[in-house]
Amino acid sequence: QANKISSPDLCTIVKRKYTMDTFPDSRLRKCINYIRRNGLCPIVSDNRGYWLAESEAEVQKCIQSLQDRIDSMSVAKQGMEDMLLSFRKAPKVKDGRLF
Repeated sequence: QANKISSPDLCTIVKRKYTMDTFPDSRLRKCINYIRRNGLCPIVSDNRGYWLAESEAEVQKCIQSLQDRIDSMSVAKQGMEDMLLSFRKAPKVKDGRLF
């Protein structure tokens, strides 16, 4: 983790290196995802930034973090699907307001 770099810092480096006006965080995530999906190098991350893994344990920890996020999104998806069913059964919300 000694070579950890935050998303904003990494975006700034990319912008400077390739003389770009913008390089948004969303684009960085897509690039990281591409690198990971294609097994190009072991980029791992936590809530403070990205770094190149130096051990199997770091890769395993990142894999577990990804799985936890998948599980959480799956539960959120199920909740939204349940809400979709309730929309079909319940009267419409007035003016799109919650209260």
